[in-house]
Amino acid sequence: MAGLSSFFRVVGALWKFGDALAPMFEQLPNVLPTAGQVMVTGGNQAINAGKTLRNQGGFTVNAEDLLNDLSAAIATAQTALDDAITKITAAADQIDAVSVPTFAPTTVSIPNGFGGSVSVITGLGLGSVKPFTSMHNRLDDVATYLQSLSTELGNTSTKLTNLSDSLASTGGNLNTLGTALKDVGEAFQQVTA
Repeated sequence: MAGLSSFFRVVGALWKFGDALAPMFEQLPNVLPTAGQVMVTGGNQAINAGKTLRNQGGFTVNAEDLLNDLSAAIATAQTALDDAITKITAAADQIDAVSVPTFAPTTVSIPNGFGGSVSVITGLGLGSVKPFTSMHNRLDDVATYLQSLSTELGNTSTKLTNLSDSLASTGGNLNTLGTALKDVGEAFQQVTA
């Protein structure tokens, strides 16, 4: 019933304001073809804009493919960086595993009878030192820094993929809008044909 009451409201408005609207209605045959052509042109431009944003069989270069390729390149760089981090960490661990043996004499003090003593070697004490600990620590610091870069590369790749998806959606919406504008414009042109 709402449709019928709306119809009667439109008829009532036309009855009430008909004299004021008459000059505008008289101009419609002259205005509609031009307006229709403008809408068709605008529709074509919206469709072309959509094709530049997403891969929909229009232009060979589009933002969606460009961003997807960039995201893939960044993901590849992240993988290479992660491999480098693994190798640096392994090298740091191998360097830290290097242990150099040390020898130190073990002695005994024997009194010499003159109020002093003489130290006599009784054996060798074995020990070890890790001379590359500072290098290990520096390599670990480098690996930690590179890991933070890798994380940022991953975040950037994800954001580019999300942007690509958003542009693809926007491109689809522009295509829909452009098609609708063309349809309305063609309808306007046919009204006076």
